[in-house]
Amino acid sequence: MIRYTKILAAICCVLLTSTGLLAQTFVTINTGTAGTPANNAGPIYRSSATSTYNFSRYSYLYTEAELASAGIGPGSIITNLGWQKADTGRSLRSMDIKIFMKNSSTTDFANATESWTNLMNGATQVYANASFLVPPVTAPNVIDFPLTTSFVYTGGSLEISVEHQVNGTSGNATTTSFT
Repeated sequence: MIRYTKILAAICCVLLTSTGLLAQTFVTINTGTAGTPANNAGPIYRSSATSTYNFSRYSYLYTEAELASAGIGPGSIITNLGWQKADTGRSLRSMDIKIFMKNSSTTDFANATESWTNLMNGATQVYANASFLVPPVTAPNVIDFPLTTSFVYTGGSLEISVEHQVNGTSGNATTTSFT
């Protein structure tokens, strides 16, 4: 009996010391400045509560240097994205939100009018919610998007693209602008 106890204790020690600890880390990439209707920073754009802008698409490019300075290196698994909102406004109607990500060798979006088709080439849809409601968040006004599909960053640049469409067509969709 003692022999089996020692063997079991040895196996337990091996198992306990061979497992790695996994931790989730939250990082901020580019603190930036809040967008204005003049530069339409996204990811959701509505110029006012009565805006007729019920659809928008945005693409963001994060270089390898920006990611590295935030502590994101090749092999990092991304499970959540968030954007800071300039106010506490909320949506009154649901929105269809889709988020796409891709690893890229691109270092600059040279063409400000790049086609959505080109931006989507090689992208993976990581989030989809056909009934998303923008919450009335408080400081620091971050809206989180827990990804439905985690994304593995492999190195180089990272492209994140967002598509938003307000569901329905009549009445105000939001209490304020989202810029």
